[in-house]
This record gives sequence, structure tokens and C-alpha cells, in this order.
Amino acid sequence: MPRYVELLTVLIWLALASLGFPEMADGKRGIDWLHGYSSGYLLGFAFSAVGLNVMGKKRRHIRLFVTILLEQVVVTIMILSLGFLVLGSHICWYESWLNGVLPFLPGAVIKVVVGSSLVLLIFMANRKIWRYNRL
Repeated sequence: MPRYVELLTVLIWLALASLGFPEMADGKRGIDWLHGYSSGYLLGFAFSAVGLNVMGKKRRHIRLFVTILLEQVVVTIMILSLGFLVLGSHICWYESWLNGVLPFLPGAVIKVVVGSSLVLLIFMANRKIWRYNRL
């Protein structure tokens, strides 16, 4: 995959959101999403795209599942942390934790485990196909 295609994808999505094409989660359209409660999470996607790209370049194929799992944990922490900080600037920190982070933790754990497992399965399937075609 070309370098920084993840970041470019997120930036195009946010640019389209600024033009009002996709409606954001809190019902905002246009540039208003930038001032909303969820803006930290949305900007967190862009930062996590860069982080994932940097971590992916240094990935070793030894212990692939653990490496991918840790990458996904770091990316999820980046998104939730930035969302927590921005939301906390709008409301109190306790409410930000209670409403902006805590409800998403169970889903985040499931997403990290299932996503990492799928990446591993796809990697293993591609490797078998590549070896078969090479024979």
C-alpha cells in the first residue's frame, strides 16, 4: 500500500464532512463537526492513521498476532485519548470519562481482538496462496 494512504483516506473523509456530504454522528453537517463534542475522536482517526502507518513499517513478522494486537491497542488509545481530551474541554472530565470513554471500552476490546485475528487470518491465507502459486 502506498505510504500514508490511511491518512489521506481519513483527510478526504473529513474534507467531505466539512463540505456537508456525510452527516456526522452528532447530526452536524459542514465545518461544524470541528467544534462538536466528537471532534476529538474524528481528529484522533487522522492521528491514529499516521501512528498505524509508522508502526506498520517497523512490524516484524515474528509474533505477528501480538504485534498487530499491540498496534490496534495503541491506535484505540490514541483515538479515545484525543476524544476524551476534547470532550473534557466541553464538559467536566468525570463526565467525559463516563460518557466518552467508558462505554466504548468493551466494543474496543472486541474490535481489537477480532480485527487482529482477521488480519492474521488474511495474512496467513495470502502467504499460502503465494506459496502455492510459486510452485
